Amino acid sequence: MRPWVVSLGMTGSSVLSPPRCANQGVLQGSILGPLLFLILINGLPDAIKDGNTHVVIYADDSNFLVRGKDYDACVRTVQTKFGQVKDWLIDRKLRLNETKTVCMLFESRKKPGGRAGIQLGSTSLPYSEKTKFLGVVIDRTLSCRYHAQELAGKLASVCFALRKLKAITSKEALMSAYHGLFVSRATYGILFWATDANLYSVFVAQKRALRIIQRRPALSSCRFHFTRERLLTIYSLYIVDALTFVRRHSHYFAGLLFNHDHDTRFGGVILRVPQHRLHFFERSPMSRVVAIYNHWACHLQNVCSLNTLLKEFRRGVKSYLINKELYSMGDYFNLRHS
Repeated sequence: MRPWVVSLGMTGSSVLSPPRCANQGVLQGSILGPLLFLILINGLPDAIKDGNTHVVIYADDSNFLVRGKDYDACVRTVQTKFGQVKDWLIDRKLRLNETKTVCMLFESRKKPGGRAGIQLGSTSLPYSEKTKFLGVVIDRTLSCRYHAQELAGKLASVCFALRKLKAITSKEALMSAYHGLFVSRATYGILFWATDANLYSVFVAQKRALRIIQRRPALSSCRFHFTRERLLTIYSLYIVDALTFVRRHSHYFAGLLFNHDHDTRFGGVILRVPQHRLHFFERSPMSRVVAIYNHWACHLQNVCSLNTLLKEFRRGVKSYLINKELYSMGDYFNLRHS
């Protein structure tokens, strides 16, 4: 048992409560609490996962992905796993917050949806149209259009803050605020939500922020001003993150390498696009990242080799893209370097 007290008042004149003992758990706000909770919750995925269930846990945010041959099979699996989760938590003196539990039915865009919901124990949960998964808003078609809308609102607020700061601070301070407030929000989870339409909406806000920093009129052109300020456009930021992801997690793509005994120009360098039958895959993060990497491997290796150290590679890619000032993904795929 661990004794604890509560202190009231300022230092030097505080009043201490009588000591109490904690029979179980740890106090909220303790240093040891998060570590002990992670140790306690770490066994949940192994307790319920099977061939049709995948568990993703980040701290106290738990996500259960279920698949099946048809809708009824999925419902039965979800109801069974939900009961197993509750029993597992009760055995460890934990409680499931059913008010924060969200259920989502993933379907293709061709299906209209309209199913009422699902019965989980004594709770009836309607299917949600969207939810936030580790900070990224997704919908039932695995689209990130809601995330782009939410991000646009946040970036508009950042532009408003920059406009207010412009009157009372220097350009250097504005640049620091831009990197800390705008770029950090704009690039979070960019590999997942980046589509041409979503990137364009962010690029519009980025140009607005640049005009505020440079104290230029609202409708003036930003062409060449990103290079002048040594800033990457959102398209360039996306490309840097995509190339870095492949370099940093090369084991994910090891099975896609063209490994053979033939002496070809790009053998063992470019990645194969996985076989697929749906146009949906071509819009997926995996497909777009592979396309970005292959273009660099085929046409821009002389700018910065893929074999250099990751830190030097990122620096070289950023320096090159700053001077190119990309205004679309098409600009990137049109780049060539002999």
